[in-house]
Amino acid sequence: MRNSLLFIALLIAPLTVFADRPLPEDGVRAKLSGNLGHPLVQLGGKVYRMSPGSIVRDESNRKILHGELPANADVLFLSDANGEIARIWILTPEEKTALSNLSRK
Repeated sequence: MRNSLLFIALLIAPLTVFADRPLPEDGVRAKLSGNLGHPLVQLGGKVYRMSPGSIVRDESNRKILHGELPANADVLFLSDANGEIARIWILTPEEKTALSNLSRK
């Protein structure tokens, strides 16, 4: 029985990777202008500091390191109460289309 459940779980797990990922409605869309070395990042021509514990997600919703940020990527980001960047999502082409009504910074 235990092996059957494990087998079923392994079959279902890859399907969840293709599910739409939730993006925050209050996120700000911007163009990643440059990676200035940790903890700085340039979004929409403005330099921001990444907050401690910040998370960057790639197009497949995997966590990536600050140094792996692609140049000139379209992103959605959230800042914390201090104005530091708390979360960044690198947008897929589908997400760019869906979020085209958001203003860019």
